[in-house]
Amino acid sequence: AQDTLINELTTQLTRVKALGGSEKSYMLHFLTREAADEEKEAVEKEVSRWKDIVKQKDAQLAEKDKRIVGLEEQAKLLRSDLAAEIERGRTLASRPPPPQVSRIHTKTVEDPKNGLVIRLYEDMTNMLVVSARIEKNSHFDLDEPTFTCVYTYREDTSDVGGISTRLNFSLHEHWDLPDGWESDRPMAKDDLLHKVTFEPRDLQNERPEFVEGLGFFKEPFNFSHDQMCTFLRTLAERMSDLASNEEEEEEKDQLEDDDVLVVS
Repeated sequence: AQDTLINELTTQLTRVKALGGSEKSYMLHFLTREAADEEKEAVEKEVSRWKDIVKQKDAQLAEKDKRIVGLEEQAKLLRSDLAAEIERGRTLASRPPPPQVSRIHTKTVEDPKNGLVIRLYEDMTNMLVVSARIEKNSHFDLDEPTFTCVYTYREDTSDVGGISTRLNFSLHEHWDLPDGWESDRPMAKDDLLHKVTFEPRDLQNERPEFVEGLGFFKEPFNFSHDQMCTFLRTLAERMSDLASNEEEEEEKDQLEDDDVLVVS
């Protein structure tokens, strides 16, 4: 009976050892699998990071390629425009320069009515156009005339002949590029502005009081062609003021002369 009990205990002990060995092996296997999963996850994260980097680099390269294509197209267009401008310059250079033409009162001889019309305009505006010459715009076939003019203001008074003041000047029409234009050449005629340059003449022959009384009309200046009416009205007002000042000066001088005569 004792031997039987010993054998049974030995058998149970053997089973316990066997179970203990299997559990240890199982635990070791479990720990190894967990470490492998962690390593796999780390590798997948690293792969994902490198994929993102590659995508970013590809996007940058695609953007650079797009910019290169755009610059190549722009360069191609600029070369085409340059070739067209060179060809146009050669064509313009091969043309003979336009002659200067004087055409003031050109139709008076042919038709007397034209002379009467011109004289009517001169009488109504008090402005006489003495001469004119015409040049061409450097960009398009546009006339740029220069008129030599005389404006005379007459004021009827009790004196014979009244009071008269006159101003000699020139008006030069021209077509210019707007301020801040990016290119030195217009694309079309509509890009140009129609302007007029006023320039007084023969002021060295006038009295200093008269010159000072002209105000801004004693210096050259530019104005828009559509302000011609404003220019003429302002000039008439200034000449009227000058005539009034001259009349006052004459009256003052006359009074002084009268005083001298009375005293004597």
